[in-house]
Order: sequence, then C-alpha cells, then structure tokens
Amino acid sequence: MRQFLRQCLPAISLSLITCLSIAAPSPAAERIHFQYGLFGFSISRQELETFAETGASEGWLKKLLSQFKPETQAQFRTALNARYDVDPVLANRLSYTRSGEQLLTEAGELVKSPSGLNGFYGLRAALTLAAFDPEGLTLLNFVKHFPTDIRIDVGRALDIVRDLDGILTQTEHALAKMADHTAAIAAAEPTVDFSDLPDPRNPGKWAASVQTLRLYDDQRDRTLVVDLYTPETVISSDSADRLPVIVISNGLGAKRSRFDELAIHLASHGFAVAMPDHPGSDRQRLWEFDQGLHTENFDAAEYIDRPLDVSFLLDELTRLNAEQFENRLDPNQAGVFGYSFGGATALALAGAQIDRAHLSRDCATRSSLFNISLLYQCRALELPAHSPDLKDERIQAVYVFVPFSRSLYGPQGMAQVEGPVFWEATDQDILTPLIIEQLPAFSWLAPGGAASTKSNLDTPASNPDSEDDRYLAVTEGLPHARLTLDVLNRLTDKNLDWAEIKPITETYHQMLSVAFFQVHLADNPVYRPYLQARAAQHLTKPPYRINWK
Repeated sequence: MRQFLRQCLPAISLSLITCLSIAAPSPAAERIHFQYGLFGFSISRQELETFAETGASEGWLKKLLSQFKPETQAQFRTALNARYDVDPVLANRLSYTRSGEQLLTEAGELVKSPSGLNGFYGLRAALTLAAFDPEGLTLLNFVKHFPTDIRIDVGRALDIVRDLDGILTQTEHALAKMADHTAAIAAAEPTVDFSDLPDPRNPGKWAASVQTLRLYDDQRDRTLVVDLYTPETVISSDSADRLPVIVISNGLGAKRSRFDELAIHLASHGFAVAMPDHPGSDRQRLWEFDQGLHTENFDAAEYIDRPLDVSFLLDELTRLNAEQFENRLDPNQAGVFGYSFGGATALALAGAQIDRAHLSRDCATRSSLFNISLLYQCRALELPAHSPDLKDERIQAVYVFVPFSRSLYGPQGMAQVEGPVFWEATDQDILTPLIIEQLPAFSWLAPGGAASTKSNLDTPASNPDSEDDRYLAVTEGLPHARLTLDVLNRLTDKNLDWAEIKPITETYHQMLSVAFFQVHLADNPVYRPYLQARAAQHLTKPPYRINWK
C-alpha cells in the first residue's frame, strides 16, 4: 500500500476532496499535461480510459508505467476505476465553506489550468459533475468533466510525494517502536492472571435503561436533546452508592446514537451515561446545511459551545437529581468520552486552551492535504481573541479517540490539561493522522499545567511516560470512520469489511473505556491491570494489534 500511495498521490488527493465541489457546465478535458520546469509531456484521456478498461498502454503513458512494478500498475488501474458515492448536493454546499475552498485551493496548486493558474474552479466543477454522472464519481470521470485540459505541476507533485513518503516512513517507525516498547514493558510487568479479573469486554451486571431529556439553556437560547443511560437496578435500589456520570461528545455531523452500544456497555458497569446532541455541529445541523439553511457545515462557536453544553448538562443533572433520579447520580464525579471533534471538547473541559498564535502559524504554513482536521481547527480563528476558560472542575477523567487538537491547542494549551487522560489513536487515519496530529499532541500533555511547557512550541513539553495517569493506545488497521475505510478500500487492493471492523472497534472502545473509568472515575483498582501493556497484548484481536505507551 505504501508504494502505491507514493506513486498515485494525485488520485489520493482527488479522492480526499470529492466532497468539496460544485456543478458547472463544461467541456471535457482531452489531455493531461505534465510540466516540470521547461520540460513537459502529455497523455490523452483516451489513453487513460483504454488502460483503465483493458490494461493496455501506449506512448508516454506506457513509458511512465514501465517505471513501476506490475502490482503498482494494477493498483493505479484500480484507482482509476474506483467509484465514490457522494451526495452531489452536499458536495455543492461544502465547496463554498471556508474549509472546502481552502482544500480545493491547495489541491489546485497541483492540478492546474493549461496556463498554469490554480485549478480551484476546474476542480470544483469537475468533481460535482462527475458525482452527478450516472457512472458515478471516478478519477476518469473527473478528468472527463474538467472544464479544460489539465496541467499537473510535477515539481509540486514531487514535493508532496516526498512529504508523504516522510509521513509514511515516520508512521511505520513509530508503530515499530511502539510495538517493541509494548513488548518490553509487558515483559517487565508482574504476571497477571486475567482469568481472575472481571473482563471489561463482557457486559456488566446491570441492564441499562434509557430516557431522552430536552434541556433548555436560556442564557444561550440553546436546547440540548440528551439520551441518558442508567443501570436499572442501581437507580431503583436502596444502595448508598452514587453513579459517576460519563458524557459522550460525538464527532462532527454525527447522530447522538453513534455510540449507543458504548453507552449501554458503560451503564451495565455502573455508570450513568449522557449523550447530547450539539446543535451547531450535529446531524441535524448537517441536514440543515444540506438544505441550504447555513453557509457553513458547523459553527466556529462550537469550540466554545460544545464544552459549555457539557457543563450545562452536568448542571441540569444536578438540578434534576432529587426529583427524577433519587439523588443517585453524581455529576460532581464526571468523565468525558470524546470522539474526533468531541475529543477537542473533552480536552477543553479538562483544561486545554486554544493557542491562537500557534494555530495561526499552523494555518498559514501547514498543508491540510495530509491532515483534513486542520481545515476545521483553523475555523477557531473566527472566534473572539480571548476565549473563555472552559475547564470544568467536575471532570475527573477524559477518554479521547482520534481527537483533533495539535494546532488548536498547541504545546502550551495542551500543557493545561489536568487529570487522567486515555488517548486512543489508529494508524489508518487520513483525517487526524497519527504522526502529524495524534502523537505530537499527546506528547504535549504535561502534569501541573503550563509550568512544564518548554519555550520551543514545537518541542514536547514533558515525558508522559513518567506519569501513570496518561495512557496512549494505538490500534493497527482500524479507521477513523467508515468514510475513511471506504476511501482506503477503493485506493488499495484491500477490501476490509466494515461489518467486521465495526464490532472490533466497538469492543476496543468498550473494554478500554470501562477499565479507564473504573480506575479513574469509580475508584475501582480491580481494573488497573487492564491499563498496562500486558493487558494490551491480552486484549488484542489479531491482526488489529493494540500498541501501548
């Protein structure tokens, strides 16, 4: 796969921006020109179509393909024919967002007009027309619908390939190092007989019940719809034990039911689990955006409103505790599970602060082609210069899964995070890549806050290995989301089945979060052995290895 990614970068770049385009009438592109300084050559669209259909090639295309191994040629042919099912109307809307225009502009430095102008408008037109095409959006249909001939800046392409090569190499080295580290520390840990311990993969001893709450925040004129999961027998019993509260903050444009299996599992282990919709960035907002009711697919104010949603929710649970829950809830002993955008929310509640200077520099100098989340993090620059402190002292522990935070918070902002943190990442992530986004941000977690931060903003602020309440688990082969799995399947000869992948992903979330919250929220040390490298080896389901740090 790595070799293919290096050789077929234009196809990869185009696949990542299929959701950022607009329809416009245009003639078909007939030739693709490759320009490198004064040297140039071209191939026809017909040559590409013939190769895609039959595998035969001639002219410059044949010369180019002869430089690659047969398996690479086959993968390129697969990429030409790969079909992407996108909603053309939603694509139309997205192309006008700030994030969409930025991504198309960056891609336009590679894919240009014949005169060498940025290919922004051609990309915008061709991608949506291809999406409307009865044959579906493919790389070939993209070429067919580009309004002019295409000029590829080979120098820029080579720069991107070199950058990609470095990212892939660093990712491989990081995974290998983590695998060795996991094995080494597991060997040094005391032997554990896990058969004597409760298995966090199994449901707990309580059945879960769910109720939906509608909560109105009059100060912000904002209504929260919340699904609250509780263990049935605990709520109705006379036991004096109170239930720690876990809030699940979802990703951008997701339904609040996205993690209902996780909520049921956590509730069965004795937690109250609240899953709110965040009105400015949830599935309803995405639907309204699709209908043309908003110019952006989420509000930049969500970087403030989402953490405030969680704090307001805890306030309301405190208020309702006596009249609806027999004082069985403990909102002052709360945790957050945050996914993607929700990960940024969880970190803010734990004390992370937006670093505008760091974010401005990254948004001006870093490419988003390899880190799509940067496009969304840069939206935080629309916020007032002085954002409020969003830390909530009731939050005792946070679990984040593939959060975006590197540019948003930077070393100084991440160093403000307090309390236990469990950080789950994956190597198959083209939205918040492991080596670019996840590992640097995790390395900046610093005990004691900003005092541990070094002056160099791009230098890790501390060694989290020295802390026993900061955990990093990197899974192999599991995607950021189903969308990214579909993209990777179409660009490679792999055919990973979401029906197989999803249960494994869910199981990993469930078992790791149960162990983490039992130890750091419910003060139950029985589960502490599961927060060690030996447990990572025990819980791994091959080939989806869990690496531990």
